[in-house]
Amino acid sequence: MATEISPIPAQRGAAAQAPAEARHQNRGPKFTLWTVVLPGLLLALYLVQCVWFIQTQSFTFDEPIDILSGLEQWRTGQFSGGKGLNDHPPLSRILCTLPAINARYQVGDQTAPTPESVFWNNQDFAAYGQVAPTPEKLAWHTRPVDAILGACLGALLWLAARSIYSTNAANFVLALFAFSPSLIGHFSLAATNDGVITLLLFATAFQIYRWKGNPSWPQTLLLGAVLGGLLISKASAVPFFVIAIALILVLKHGAIMFRPTAWNWRQAGVAVLISLLVVWAAYHFHVSKITFATSDVRMHIAIPNRPSSVDRQFGGNFHLSIPIPAFEFMQGLGYQFAHNVRGHGGFLLGHVYRGGSPLYFPVVVALKWPTMVLVLVFAAIGLILLGRVQRPRDFALWCGFPLLYFLLAEFSKLNLGERYILPVYPFVLLLCGSLWSLAKGRRVVQTLLIAVIAIHVADVARYAPDYLSYFNLFVRPNTSYALLNDSNVDWGEGLIALRKYQQEHPNVPIHLAYFGSVAPAAYGIHSIAMNSTDRPSGTVIVSANYLSGQTLPDKDTYRWVLQYPVKSVLNHSLYVFEIPDQSPHVTPAL
Repeated sequence: MATEISPIPAQRGAAAQAPAEARHQNRGPKFTLWTVVLPGLLLALYLVQCVWFIQTQSFTFDEPIDILSGLEQWRTGQFSGGKGLNDHPPLSRILCTLPAINARYQVGDQTAPTPESVFWNNQDFAAYGQVAPTPEKLAWHTRPVDAILGACLGALLWLAARSIYSTNAANFVLALFAFSPSLIGHFSLAATNDGVITLLLFATAFQIYRWKGNPSWPQTLLLGAVLGGLLISKASAVPFFVIAIALILVLKHGAIMFRPTAWNWRQAGVAVLISLLVVWAAYHFHVSKITFATSDVRMHIAIPNRPSSVDRQFGGNFHLSIPIPAFEFMQGLGYQFAHNVRGHGGFLLGHVYRGGSPLYFPVVVALKWPTMVLVLVFAAIGLILLGRVQRPRDFALWCGFPLLYFLLAEFSKLNLGERYILPVYPFVLLLCGSLWSLAKGRRVVQTLLIAVIAIHVADVARYAPDYLSYFNLFVRPNTSYALLNDSNVDWGEGLIALRKYQQEHPNVPIHLAYFGSVAPAAYGIHSIAMNSTDRPSGTVIVSANYLSGQTLPDKDTYRWVLQYPVKSVLNHSLYVFEIPDQSPHVTPAL
């Protein structure tokens, strides 16, 4: 028994006509202004902004340990029990550190206090004093790989939009992509995995879409490889791997097949095999052995109506070893599961808490997604529901993946930033592309949509190149730290801006409370580190993360500075105060 997937009856004619028009457009010249020049220019502009970010933003909190882990994995083949961590699948770490595999690139003069454990705290890696040869050179030998992966996502997004809508719609979507601060920022970091899971999840949906239309063996092999990449991108990918295999099983000739005997068992089996081989290869084809051993085995049997039990004792030893390929992968998944059970410190609208809040990610969307993207996506949803805009082909597929990802994030106890729902964002941009159908033959609508792009670019430019700290037009930049924090605002990326500030004020001592894992001295900054009891006068600079108190034992530790006016904000993440001598100190509410 099969259930055919087709548009609703009222839209069937339009649904058939639109793909035909798209196919007609796609049969045009292969190299034109709209199919090559404009997409290439938009991707180039995207990469230029990534380069700007790399040049101006210091290492974020997670990057040094991710780089250290990736280098160790390349140089020693060690994924567990070394100086690095085995808390995430390795794809981003091994890709980004490949250009830095030369021994002159080093990170850190500290190691985890318990290297066999994957759990760590901020204080375990509080200050990397040694980043060789310099933090900037190491950044240029790691971060560009992630930027290239971001450009690959942009290309896939363009191809998907062109296949579903039209070439013009694809260019509209790519223009939104090219100036999306979260996609620039998180694809310009070294070895963090938020970008790579975003790329692989979208690639998975796109390849299933292509495989559904052409379930050939080459497409099946490619899908298996993509799913393997998905598994080693981030632990949150595992449910989507299971869903993808289920779709391979039941999709047949544009229909859902409910009879197990008619399922695509061979294609699904091959896809699983290839994906698991990819995972195994990522861990250098390691085979771990789990050994169960016992000696002096005793057996006690109590039999009904028998006056005494049967007791036996067996001498000798018993050993059973079970080989486990890529056991380190399961170790990492176990850590992420335990981390989610424990929960993590969060910050939302002025309140510090532990664990998850159902309001967190909706608020993140409302404040962190670009203003025009919010306008476009809500307009697209409304017009689709009203029947004024045609639903994209395979609407359930394109909506199902991001909706499920967002739902899983909602139930998570890890409220650590927009990056935890970053994989949803490309699907949102794809949905925005449906609005371009209104522009056909309507110059006014075309002009309006182009104006929206212009406003979008101007909006994002307010924060450039500090893309990680971006908030939309609903938020005053200097107050953003009181609404959200962590990687939403301050992930330790402000040291290069601080160095420039010190160069402009060479004779001014700086008292610094900095949230980050690289010692400011590694960037050539001379400062006086503040502790929780210090109350210095003069120039005091405090990270936004510490103003919120999210990562501190006492959230009010540095809030005493808020009674004084903010003199300047560096990189949208470091707040500069001028503290007078012998002033009363109170702790105002945030």
